[in-house]
Amino acid sequence: MAVERDGHGTAEVTDVLGRDRVEEALMMGLRMSDGIDRALFATTAGSDPVEALGEKKLTPLVEAGFLEIDAAHFRATPAGRQRLNALLERLVA
Repeated sequence: MAVERDGHGTAEVTDVLGRDRVEEALMMGLRMSDGIDRALFATTAGSDPVEALGEKKLTPLVEAGFLEIDAAHFRATPAGRQRLNALLERLVA
């Protein structure tokens, strides 16, 4: 059994790079109520989420009450988490 032999059951490891890395970080981070730590996101994905996505895309979502952005965090509001699939679709389009 792989877990006994290797200490884990991972069958395959794939590096996530470029735009895919940004999208993956968004999909995982916005599911959490604390949202995304912008500094950690920048380290992980290579850029700040606001810079990566652009004000033009973010402003309508903030004004509609689906996202909150401050100096340290980028998070979906409770209303945004209720519509997370649609929100993510708008962010990664």
